[in-house]
Amino acid sequence: MIPETIALLQTLAKFNHTLRDPIPLQIQELTFQSLYNILDERSSSSPSGQHLGHYRAAASYIHLLAIHCKMLSIPSLTGIPASRWSQITDVMLEKQHENMRLHRLHIIALQESDFNQRNRILIGRPLMHKLEDSGILPEMQHGSHPSKTCHSAVLNKVITFDTHRYKKQTLAYIENDAMGCFDRMMNPLLLIFLRILGVSRPVLSALASTWESAFHRICTQYGTSDIQYSNNPICRLFGPGQGSTIGPPLWLLCFLLIYMSLSKQAPSITLRSPTGDKSITYRGESFVDDTGLGVNPSPVTPSTHYSTTILQLQHLAQEWEKLLFGTGGALNLQKCFWFLLSWKWNNGRATLHTIQSAPGSIKLTSGDNPEVVEILHIKPSETFRTLDVYITPSGSNGAMTKPDIALT
Repeated sequence: MIPETIALLQTLAKFNHTLRDPIPLQIQELTFQSLYNILDERSSSSPSGQHLGHYRAAASYIHLLAIHCKMLSIPSLTGIPASRWSQITDVMLEKQHENMRLHRLHIIALQESDFNQRNRILIGRPLMHKLEDSGILPEMQHGSHPSKTCHSAVLNKVITFDTHRYKKQTLAYIENDAMGCFDRMMNPLLLIFLRILGVSRPVLSALASTWESAFHRICTQYGTSDIQYSNNPICRLFGPGQGSTIGPPLWLLCFLLIYMSLSKQAPSITLRSPTGDKSITYRGESFVDDTGLGVNPSPVTPSTHYSTTILQLQHLAQEWEKLLFGTGGALNLQKCFWFLLSWKWNNGRATLHTIQSAPGSIKLTSGDNPEVVEILHIKPSETFRTLDVYITPSGSNGAMTKPDIALT
């Protein structure tokens, strides 16, 4: 067992149990009604063919509403799920038009509507309220937070880069691209964490049984397959799947576990005020599973050579990858990249080092592929334009403009 996996289990073992306030077991009629009244009937769901409009109609009639709430509460009280919940349809969507390669298809898992919304009511919403009220979620995570947006992560990155540029301070930064986080989370780890947070045993038993016995069929523009695949000892299926209402809060749990399991010696970014009386320390910015990690010289040793900063970034990135792999995830090392902001002085004028004048490399391994992979090294000017493409939207296809930024 790798040390990072042990660190994850130790974090779970000593997790603060003050979050264990009781979570309701039964679905209230008002909650069911308000939820289905806001759902769009055009949303695809229910492989059994039960249309979402059926639930909306039932929510407007008091007797049918009471029946649905009682039927949905039975699995949470007994731990026995409905058999039809185990049928899931995987819809294959193109990420790029007319690119139908398997690794470029987006998989959306269509689950039974009542199962999906039951998870939202009994697990997703209470869990998010607990995490938000407790204040334990890392500030660097900007995804799946009701009060945060992706623009905040980009803005913080720009401020970080501009601050180092103005102060002419060394910074090494890496962009990590994780693969399909909602499809790779380890179910046993999630269930243990949910139990620690106070989710009742019957609620989790019904969820675990559904995950364990789930059968998947594949849907494309040519129809739905007759052949199905399922979870088995040889090929385990993990995660709630894309399209699950509890996918985002469960990923937050994994992210929280990774963040809390980082060693105290893990490098970070430290910024100090001009007067030196205030400082902040952080490790980067993240939006869902895409995480940027940075390292700059310690205030104690500000004259550290840039090569030392690169080695520290490699140590941080590798520790992050191993912790991510311990939760079931993995990095796509071919899509990761890093850059270095370092200055050379000539007659009192600072200019950025180029890759040639400040060479360096970061090499990482992945749990999926133990071979050493050299991460792409980007020139600072290219990196600034790449990271700023999310600022100003233009066009209907989601393309973004690339503002020019002076670097010297």
